[in-house]
Amino acid sequence: MIITCPECATRYTVSPERFGSGAKMVRCSGCGHSWLASASEEHDEDAAPGSDPIDAEAQSLAEASRRAAAAFAARRRESARVLRGWAMLVAVVSAVGLTGYLLREDVVRLVPAAAHAYALAGLQVNVRGIEFRNIVHERDYENGLPVLEVSGELVNVTDSERPLAPLRFALFAENDRELYRWTTPALAASLGPGQTLPFQTRLASPPDGARRLQVRFAGLRHDGDLAR
Repeated sequence: MIITCPECATRYTVSPERFGSGAKMVRCSGCGHSWLASASEEHDEDAAPGSDPIDAEAQSLAEASRRAAAAFAARRRESARVLRGWAMLVAVVSAVGLTGYLLREDVVRLVPAAAHAYALAGLQVNVRGIEFRNIVHERDYENGLPVLEVSGELVNVTDSERPLAPLRFALFAENDRELYRWTTPALAASLGPGQTLPFQTRLASPPDGARRLQVRFAGLRHDGDLAR
């Protein structure tokens, strides 16, 4: 039997057994048009011998299968990468034993993913060696405009000199949407062992709705509640 593409008039010779007594969705391999063909199509001796339309349903399933297989392979690669990172962490910590606890900053420098594992165990890792302390924020008015003043201290909690970086301040709404951020230059090139360095910054006309303050540099942060 012969079926003809209604879009581009390409004709195909197919076996009636493919359709049975009903109709089937097929797609033209020439123009890509899909239509519902049935066994009632007319015979035509001029059709191209051996030509065959594409089974649209079968091809759709094949394409979906290929996409699913590709997505699964991508997930397996990502899972393997994460597992390798955790395996490395376990190997490092197991190898060094108690040293892995005492020198956890060095472990995190070698395996950054270890910071999450330490956090789950209730151990915060400060790879910079500088802590934010005594963060205070106050609202005031100056020349009739609201002003937010933030102050605090940087403390070197190590026994060696540590470099300093610019400070980054950010204000967030209740839904954790960032409303505004600003930075200040590094207060000094470095901070000596045990040394404390105060800092202060002022922001005129802070945005309405700010409820949380974040102060950080190079990954360290201190979050404070401004709803008071």
